Amino acid sequence: AVVSTQSTGDEEYIGQFVIKHRLSHDVKYFQDLLVDTPKHCRHKFHMGFKELCLSRGGDESLFQTISQWTVPEYPLRGDQVIKHVGLPKGPLVHKFITLGRNKWKNSHFSLSGEELLGYLLEEYNKMNKVK
Repeated sequence: AVVSTQSTGDEEYIGQFVIKHRLSHDVKYFQDLLVDTPKHCRHKFHMGFKELCLSRGGDESLFQTISQWTVPEYPLRGDQVIKHVGLPKGPLVHKFITLGRNKWKNSHFSLSGEELLGYLLEEYNKMNKVK
């Protein structure tokens, strides 16, 4: 029988995941990473994360913490930002979505959509005063 030496896409992803994140031990780091992982790819994240924990000799507490964590949903959509902040459709919307997302992640996912819209409006107003 011929044994294939080609790796599957999942195996490649897992290997890259372990190499890229092998020095990270912080729960918040992995929570942010998981939040930024598209829903349809989260199963790959969990496979890579499990292998990473096993490669560390079984980092059971980190594995349990992340595995049992409920991933929060980002509370804003582009149409909400356009309407509340008054942005024109286009690349600026993506910039503001990212700005709000980073603020939300830095708050440990505690800021509400309304709080984020207020923050984005302030940032937009600051940006317009500078010009």
